[in-house]
Amino acid sequence: MTRIYVNPGYWWRNNVSLAVLVIVAIYGVWELWRAAGVTGEDALPGYLFGAAFVGGAVYGLWTTINDARDRVTAFDMDEASGASRAEFWRPFWTEKLEGARSDVGDWRLHVAIGNRSVKTFFIYANHKRYPRPLQFELRQGIDVAGLQKVAPEAVAEYGRAIGMTPAA
Repeated sequence: MTRIYVNPGYWWRNNVSLAVLVIVAIYGVWELWRAAGVTGEDALPGYLFGAAFVGGAVYGLWTTINDARDRVTAFDMDEASGASRAEFWRPFWTEKLEGARSDVGDWRLHVAIGNRSVKTFFIYANHKRYPRPLQFELRQGIDVAGLQKVAPEAVAEYGRAIGMTPAA
């Protein structure tokens, strides 16, 4: 198989984020435990900090896992056999979705608008054996030449959106 797409560092960034959030949650539990041992008004700040840290960590864990579940970290294709393999980040492991090249289709550009109108570009594709669209993140440092072989229209639209000049 030939690797046609890779999102470098995505696996490590998400796992480091989860590890930090687990530490934050542990600190919040410690604050709650410590506040339980204090009587009177002195316990209130401990309860508030503990609840804030645990709640923030739970929200962060849920957001990280939910936002990253459909994002492809690597995509391989074998042109000779027509096989394809998409790899997804999962907490501390990688899930692989294998199938035929014909299982992946409906390639399209998607633009997510974030805070302060920051645009994040993706190429979405549907897979017959996956319930949601596969998300290929396009940002600086990601080579789109491999994707151009399988999704030329979507990559061309991305190039126009960012003002990329076509190769001669």
